[in-house]
Amino acid sequence: MTDSQETTIIYNATLLLEDAYGEWEFQTGGIRIHQGKIVQLGRGVELSGCGEVPEERTWDAKGAYLTPAFTNAHAHSYTGLLKRTVDRRTLDLYMLEVIALGTDRSLDLIYDATLLHASELISWGYARTVDHFSQRPFPTREGMEAAIQAYRDIGMKAVIAPMFSDIPYLETLPNQMQMSSVRATASARPADEIRNYERLLRESSVRLQGSRDIQVALGVDGPQRCTKDTLAMTASLMRELDIGWQTHLLESHTQWSYGKERDISLPTMLDGYGLLGPKTSLVHAIWLADEECERIARNGSHIVHCPTSNMHLGSGISPLQTYRRNGVQVFLGSDGDNCGTSSPYELMRTAARLSRLDGDNASDWWGAQDAYESQISVSTLFPEVLGKGRLSVGEPADWIAYRPESFRVTTPEELFKELVYYETGRSVEAVMIDGNWKIKDGVPLRAWRNKLERAQKNMDVVLVESAEKLKQAGALFHIVQESAEASRGIVRENWVGNPRKIGL
Repeated sequence: MTDSQETTIIYNATLLLEDAYGEWEFQTGGIRIHQGKIVQLGRGVELSGCGEVPEERTWDAKGAYLTPAFTNAHAHSYTGLLKRTVDRRTLDLYMLEVIALGTDRSLDLIYDATLLHASELISWGYARTVDHFSQRPFPTREGMEAAIQAYRDIGMKAVIAPMFSDIPYLETLPNQMQMSSVRATASARPADEIRNYERLLRESSVRLQGSRDIQVALGVDGPQRCTKDTLAMTASLMRELDIGWQTHLLESHTQWSYGKERDISLPTMLDGYGLLGPKTSLVHAIWLADEECERIARNGSHIVHCPTSNMHLGSGISPLQTYRRNGVQVFLGSDGDNCGTSSPYELMRTAARLSRLDGDNASDWWGAQDAYESQISVSTLFPEVLGKGRLSVGEPADWIAYRPESFRVTTPEELFKELVYYETGRSVEAVMIDGNWKIKDGVPLRAWRNKLERAQKNMDVVLVESAEKLKQAGALFHIVQESAEASRGIVRENWVGNPRKIGL
């Protein structure tokens, strides 16, 4: 019997709770957990009167601060095997390498990469993630099942959004319009692939219906890499299946220049297909004009900000102040394990501080509470069954406990500042997901240790064997570099407003 199937009592805790008006408060008390869910919360939960629960099913928090577990709004599990492979690479050079390294992975490697990725997220206190799942050249049911099994083995919740595009990457760079193969190649591929992707999503949606740990969403790679047929099909499927739709949007200046050359606005194009709406998740969203931000706001779509990845790849600074003024909801994501950290503390403080580079009006800056709420809240890609990111009765028992001696705070506002600006994870005393201990008394409880050791060995092998693939990718660098140079000229001549990258 797993922990979550029995009753567990947490007592003598300082709970971070959100009241009916959305205000945060501390409450001294405990949590009664049964079958993985919170059934009682607050002052009424103490050790006395819990005689029916054996001592080993109780935990004295000793005044620890209990907070909601974190949520990762965008990540790529395949990068679990690719840490330490990226340094001094722009996004477009990075893409050449990850396409090479991520192609034709075995099912074992898919499982191992997901296991390593999920293990690291759990160690930071994440309870759930959106996995923009990559399996090249095409996502398959078997590949998705390997990833799902890894998440279930480790005990983490996930929305899996298999990535799909049907226009080759190099043909979506600026300064490529002279290539007559662009449209010919694009029209030669999609018919069977689009139908197969649609079938994969339909079958996955049915198979995972009602699942309390894994759900599915549509995962378009990038709108500029998709034919009209793909955009139309995924828009129709999003409405029919009532599932989320996630894509990378305008992450780099080359993507903006690609649209400028063709006199198209990618957000406007998405709106034309009915792809902007409450179920739409737009990742990165750096190189947007003000009117495009306003369009996203009008349609109720949300943004996933990946601050450490954006900085690692030199992509630019997301216009967080503009999103804030327009009421666009923003969540935080770690992106790839190979192009930044998955530390929620690093993500929160980097996001808060980057927001201050876009203007001097301090009221538009992110504060500690803004950053914290963006890291615990769940986007519309997460069905309610996976949790709402708050401690409340009826919700999954997903929480983090911080040692009280690490920081003596008296208000939630002070706690937010500690977690966002100073915490590194060293103060974590316990982590629970769905009523199952992941860290207890400061010690990770890793029943999957042997599998992790095997996955780590496989990662080392992959890195050794990747040299030839990286060499092949490097042979194409000149194409990307020429395209990037052309893009810089297009931006200098045409961009209006605050630059998204210093010195461009």
